[in-house]
Parts: sequence; structure tokens; C-alpha cells
Amino acid sequence: MKRSYRVFALCIVALIMIVTGVRAEEDAAVKKELTAQYQKMLAAFKAKDVKGLLAPATMDLTMKLPSGRIFTRTQLEDMYKKQFVNTRSVVVGKNEIAKLEVKGDQAITTMKAKWVIIANQGGRYRTFDSTEEGRDTWVKTTSGWRLKTEEITKSKTLIDGKETPK
Repeated sequence: MKRSYRVFALCIVALIMIVTGVRAEEDAAVKKELTAQYQKMLAAFKAKDVKGLLAPATMDLTMKLPSGRIFTRTQLEDMYKKQFVNTRSVVVGKNEIAKLEVKGDQAITTMKAKWVIIANQGGRYRTFDSTEEGRDTWVKTTSGWRLKTEEITKSKTLIDGKETPK
């Protein structure tokens, strides 16, 4: 009797290991796809290409700031257009997926980003140095992974090396 329980327990352990291994491979594939999407968005941002920047997003995309303010896709598009008019260059632009949770057709990334931008403010070019952390929710569609929500949880910006008031 004990032997059959051991065999059963070993089968359960083996099954868990197989499922865990398959899940890890699936998660790695999702991370690779999302990293590619982030890189496309980064390239579009550097090129000041609003259409390219929002291409991987759903039509109902929203962005929530640490203050609680929420922007719709249309508002983001307008905001980026105005920002890009005043942007001379993107000196640094990088992002990193710090954590990934995949649940079926939904993936949540914990992101870290760093931006250094030279932009006109008040008729003078200034250096904006920003670091951000947040959570992005992606949904799997028939055309691949699409960004549905961005929630910036932490944000710090220096203008010409000085901290901005909150």
C-alpha cells in the first residue's frame, strides 16, 4: 500500500515539474514578445513617432499617473504630439521588465524606465531626467499582445539637475 502512495506522490511531483517547466517556457516567450513591443515603442518615442508609439496599444488604452489622474488614448496621443514638438532629442531612453505575471490572455509587467530628454520649456532648452516605475497590463489578441493599461506608481523628474516640485 505504501509503495502505491509513493508512486502516486512521485507522479504528482513529476506532473507539477512538467507543468511548471512548460509555464516557465511560456512566460519566457511572453517576456520576449513584450520586450520586443517595448523596444518598438522606445524606437518610436526616440523618432517622435506618435503613431508608432501607440501602435501596440488597444484602442481603449489608459494611463494612470501617481496623482491618480487618468489619460485616455486620445489624450495621450495629443499630449505626445505636443511634447514631441518641443523635444530636441532623447539622450537616454530605456526600460526593463522587472517582473512578469502571465494569467491566460493577460500579462502584467512591473516596469522600470529611465528617460533623459532635451526639450524646450519657456523658450529655453532644458534637460529632463526622469525615472519611473509602474505596472502595465497587456492583453493577448488575435494580432498579438496589446498594451491596455499603464499605471505609473513612482515618478521622479529632475529639470536641469534640480528636483521638480510635486
